[in-house]
Amino acid sequence: MRKRSSYRQKYPAIGGMFLIKNLQPLPTEQFLMVSNEGRIAYQKLVSGTADPEDIASMWSLSNVVAFRSESIGGPTLEVANKAIAAAERADKRYEQTGLVGLDGPAIQELKDAIDLFDSYLELSDLGALKDALIKTSIKRVSLYA
Repeated sequence: MRKRSSYRQKYPAIGGMFLIKNLQPLPTEQFLMVSNEGRIAYQKLVSGTADPEDIASMWSLSNVVAFRSESIGGPTLEVANKAIAAAERADKRYEQTGLVGLDGPAIQELKDAIDLFDSYLELSDLGALKDALIKTSIKRVSLYA
């Protein structure tokens, strides 16, 4: 009896097509939609017209950057950690005062994270982005559970 390779067992024909699809870059229209969503939330936070959902958007964006930065390390992970802290400070400010906004350092920290997020959108494949989004969703659920 012929032994099947471990690759073949791990990725059957349909799974192989799924794998190939996930290795594709993000299509331009999806890139623009996802990128603009983060930038709009950021602009609303800076201008003072934001709501708590915009803080959540920045927190999610920062966590995606953190998950993608874990394998790279160095300054990218530092940018991600600062952005997460900035989003947490904005959330704490909202809980204490009822005002949605950013402190001085948070403005630059979140802007850096958005720029890094856009770079990851350009360079990452769909599979890596989906993985980061799933991890972010799991982390978010565990925080509020």
